[in-house]
Amino acid sequence: MFHPKTLYQIYGITVRRMASYNAMSGSQANHRYEESIKTLNSLQSNPDVRSRADAHPTGRREKLDSFLKRAGITHEDVNRLSIVHITGTKGKGSICAICESILRHNNLKTGLFTSPHLVEVRERIRLNGRPLAKDLFVKHFWTVYEKLKTSQLQQSDEMPGYFAFLTIMAMHVFIEEKVDVSVLEVGIGGQYDSTNVIRKPRVCGIGVIGYDHESILGTTLSQIAWQKAGILKPGRPAVTVPQVDEAMETIKQRANEIGVKSLAVAPPLHTYKPENIELGLSGTHQTINASLAAQICKLWFEERENSAPNDQSKANKVELQLGNTFELTEPFIQGLKNVCWYGRSQIVRRDNVTYFLDGAHNTDSIKAAVAWYNTEAEREMKALIQTGREVSRVLLFNVTGGRDPTPLLEILSKSSHFDKALFCPNIVSHIQDNRADQTYHNVTPQMMRQKMSLNAQSWKELQNNDTPYKEENCINCAITRLEEYSRSKNSLNQEKHVFVLVTGSMHLVGDVLGLLGFTAEHL
Repeated sequence: MFHPKTLYQIYGITVRRMASYNAMSGSQANHRYEESIKTLNSLQSNPDVRSRADAHPTGRREKLDSFLKRAGITHEDVNRLSIVHITGTKGKGSICAICESILRHNNLKTGLFTSPHLVEVRERIRLNGRPLAKDLFVKHFWTVYEKLKTSQLQQSDEMPGYFAFLTIMAMHVFIEEKVDVSVLEVGIGGQYDSTNVIRKPRVCGIGVIGYDHESILGTTLSQIAWQKAGILKPGRPAVTVPQVDEAMETIKQRANEIGVKSLAVAPPLHTYKPENIELGLSGTHQTINASLAAQICKLWFEERENSAPNDQSKANKVELQLGNTFELTEPFIQGLKNVCWYGRSQIVRRDNVTYFLDGAHNTDSIKAAVAWYNTEAEREMKALIQTGREVSRVLLFNVTGGRDPTPLLEILSKSSHFDKALFCPNIVSHIQDNRADQTYHNVTPQMMRQKMSLNAQSWKELQNNDTPYKEENCINCAITRLEEYSRSKNSLNQEKHVFVLVTGSMHLVGDVLGLLGFTAEHL
């Protein structure tokens, strides 16, 4: 058996320092936060390990049960979190953010768990809409890590991976901080996702289902929908956005196999009262996400009032019904109006450059992002043209992993006009001073640059050399290039104004925001 002091010494932290976490100065909090993230990063899996795990996912839930137990968390503890569980291919993070905002504006203490982060890991775990404070992150991280590491050494067991650990940590935080409601976003899929360790959510929601992560979830919409609908639970209500027939049929089939309490489809947002609801998120695609969130929150309140919820499967067939529209109360209206979700349909203005940022990384999301960008860019351009300024449009793009860039770039090429295109890897800077929050052990810089070159080659083949493009070695290089370009003069000796669409990768968007000065406090 390992003595706790030995354990801490092995992993670079002493008992005395653990005891001092409750009284940290700002500089101490920053240092220990970095230390925590570096330790968390050690749980990142390399691609080979992840591929083997994805090929044999069926034992994952049992592993998560074991990890919860080792962390001192029971299923009764989890059930008391009053969970809203949300999946989907497109917009699931936005749906979670809208739900959290509505519930918080109803004077509830909220917990929110989403992924990925943009700038700092602690964005993934939020209390009352704000990222977990550094001192709280450090405190809760080491509490959970210590329990899991001690039991691993004592029992010769394994440690959870990066995302599984954060899932367990989020539940621990929400339990310890005594939230009234927890909103959890699925990582990938649903059926075998770490968040699906939940037994009794109050409500489940499904966003738009499309093609993404096909190597893990399947190559047809039916297969992908089967995975997504795996979060549904016996005797619990579920809501979905409208889906294509193939996906909807699978959802209905799974809902009946599982025995949900009810299954509804969210109605259009314009059918609610009052009319002309103001939504804090830009883009027409967000209206159906807002309606789904409103339906989920209404069901959450109804389920809370039900003193004896039925967790048993329904024997009778569950029919898909259109969700009832209702008159939104003031807290619902304010929740919809004040929701913020950065990195999605976000505009940042810096001198002569306007950044349009959207982390879209599949075909459906790219289509929505381009539609939003075209609308917003046209609006901004009209104001600039009146001043006589020349406007140049630039695409800043990266797509990671095994995703094929060609379908995404084809949509971008055909649906919008760009004067230049820049491609870069998700490497912030040449200088090796990347913060631990932006460190990825499961891919090398060489692999990232090879992927960047493939992305650029796809663009070249689509463009037939009509649109100039350039590969940059890092994101900071690309930002510097854009700033230089904006200072170039036209024939009238006027500086350009540059519109930049940043898309293809949520990690790219997050790194750009970090270079533009954003921290977790801004997000």
